[in-house]
Amino acid sequence: MLRYLPGSLRVRLTVLIVCYASVAFAISGFAVYEAMMSRVEANAADQMKDVMSALEVHLSELKSTAGITGDPNTWKEHVHGREYLAFAIFDMAGRDLLATRGFRNYSPVLDVQTPHNPVTLSTPTTALRYLVTIVPLDGRDSSAVRVVVQYDDSEERELVRSNTEIIFITEMVGILLAAISAYGVTTLGLSPLRRIVTRADEMSISRLGQPLPKLASSDELSELGQAFNGMLARLDDSFTRLSEFSSNLAHDLRTPLTNLRAAAQVALAQSRAAPEYREVIESSIDEYERLSRMIDDMLFLARAERADLSLSICEFDAATEARRVTGFYESLAQAADLTIDVRGQGIIHADLLLYQRAVSNLLANAIAYAPRNSTIDIECWEQRGAVVVLFSDRGPGIAPSHVDRIFERFYRADPTRNNAISCNVGLGLAIVKSIMDLHHGSCGVRSDPAVGTTFWLRFVPGGKTVGSPT
Repeated sequence: MLRYLPGSLRVRLTVLIVCYASVAFAISGFAVYEAMMSRVEANAADQMKDVMSALEVHLSELKSTAGITGDPNTWKEHVHGREYLAFAIFDMAGRDLLATRGFRNYSPVLDVQTPHNPVTLSTPTTALRYLVTIVPLDGRDSSAVRVVVQYDDSEERELVRSNTEIIFITEMVGILLAAISAYGVTTLGLSPLRRIVTRADEMSISRLGQPLPKLASSDELSELGQAFNGMLARLDDSFTRLSEFSSNLAHDLRTPLTNLRAAAQVALAQSRAAPEYREVIESSIDEYERLSRMIDDMLFLARAERADLSLSICEFDAATEARRVTGFYESLAQAADLTIDVRGQGIIHADLLLYQRAVSNLLANAIAYAPRNSTIDIECWEQRGAVVVLFSDRGPGIAPSHVDRIFERFYRADPTRNNAISCNVGLGLAIVKSIMDLHHGSCGVRSDPAVGTTFWLRFVPGGKTVGSPT
């Protein structure tokens, strides 16, 4: 039914309220009408029974029908002052013995054959009601007569009709007032929604940080306002991150491109021998590789966000695979006088290549920041059904203001440190987080400037992420 209503919410609510009010008025009006008619019928029945009782007493004292026709005025006293009442007495052959003024014969009353049990009849075209019974004279059934009491309820019906008209007019006025009130109340109730729409029309990227005012209205609209403000906050955060991402991306792309352009300009500044050009090209290889890694990492993150990567899940020991990855970093660690210690064990179900990439990124990060002559610890163990992998170094630590953002793209707690060992231009930890999200796991960091930094990975069977390791 709602699809046939107007599109405006205000009009829809008004129409629905008016419909419900009309039904309620109609039911109440019908109930009042039925109550009045029931009262009319009950009053008619009571008065006819009173007259019938008096006539039965009177007839029981007579010996024959001669007493009925002998003194008509005596019988008229039973309905004196009540013009709406009349009666007639017939013998059992149907002959009229007595009829008061206003009595109109109705042939079905002569067919009643129920002695001592009054029967009520009514005409279909007039406002007349009849109460019929057979009364024996002097207590003898052989000399019985038929008594018919007539009640004319035309006045009551006219009163009911006029009252019904008044009720109908009152209901129409009530429905009109209900429509006006419903429209006004709906307009007032939806005014906060209109304010939300107005503010939403005024919204722009530069105003995402300005939330909607709190609505002093119903809980439903307050919840809508809170949800809208929450959406604005998330959009503002997303646009802020996107802006920072674009800025950081431009900065990190500019450095290798500047180096390449400078080398090319120097090479082209004057004529050079072939070996010199070869030397310039060879020196540019590192910058090309850096750009290639950056592009690969960005493509990986984009595919991970779209869940466009198919995982090859297999079972393996986390510590064993971590040792295999550390083998590729032994020379770098030895050059920095670092020792890598892998301990523990834990069987996990994950994509082996992605796990190795996460370990590689965290290990490269630890080597980049660990002080010389220190140890990088990698620990694996099972905890509450999950497998935890820790990466600890004795580096300078991460300030608390940077901890919450350390896994963001291009974010570096110390922008001045971008050495050849880490080589991730702020994407390595973001890739680690994407890998853990793909496995429905979790990752995090604990850092104390006086002690060092510990990164952790948690792999949970079934993908149910739990809290950080204790």
